[in-house]
Amino acid sequence: KGYSKPSTWSYCYAKTSALSGDGSTVVFGQEGKLTVDDIALKSPLSFTFYSYSPVVALNNDGSRIYAGGVALDSNPDYCNYFRVFDSKTAAEISKEYTGSWVDSITVSADDTYAYGCYDGTVRIRSKDDTPIAEFELDERIIYLLFSADSNKLYVADGANNIYVYSISDNNLSLLTSSPDGIYQLALSPDGGKLAAACGDSCARVYDTSNGKLLCRPELGKLVVTN
Repeated sequence: KGYSKPSTWSYCYAKTSALSGDGSTVVFGQEGKLTVDDIALKSPLSFTFYSYSPVVALNNDGSRIYAGGVALDSNPDYCNYFRVFDSKTAAEISKEYTGSWVDSITVSADDTYAYGCYDGTVRIRSKDDTPIAEFELDERIIYLLFSADSNKLYVADGANNIYVYSISDNNLSLLTSSPDGIYQLALSPDGGKLAAACGDSCARVYDTSNGKLLCRPELGKLVVTN
């Protein structure tokens, strides 16, 4: 919003993007580079990030970038770390060794964040990077999503399972399993329904209280539920 066509176009393939919770800042990743932009100031800042396929997220005020991904052959060890950057300067604030590339990052309403790795590890951290919890599944982590109250973390893995981790109870449980691959998750505003985008061209909507399948809308078809 507010942009006009520049005199010179520069085309790129953005592989990932994220918007801050307050809508002030956007970050996107290309092969070997991240770009962050303050939307009001229209001041894009690009910096090197040695990943073939970056994964990014922003905290709610847009001041911190969380990043990981699949490493470039030129720097294979780079993406064995989860990294936090200052969005105004691109300075690296911290990094944490993972030993495996990061597949998904999510940030909660209270700025708790979590990231999941190819080796099945999930780490949950407070907004000041203090460890809260860590657990490991048998399959790679596909997608992570916090509940609106920041207490539950939904986890989709490579075996088509959806788990829910309760931060207050320190408890991980299986919510449901899908007959096909899961690519993304989304919650209803009240947290009562969880939608999973699946590999068979449909979404599956589950009751978060018991994992029961509520409906299975297919691509291109409208399904209305109560």
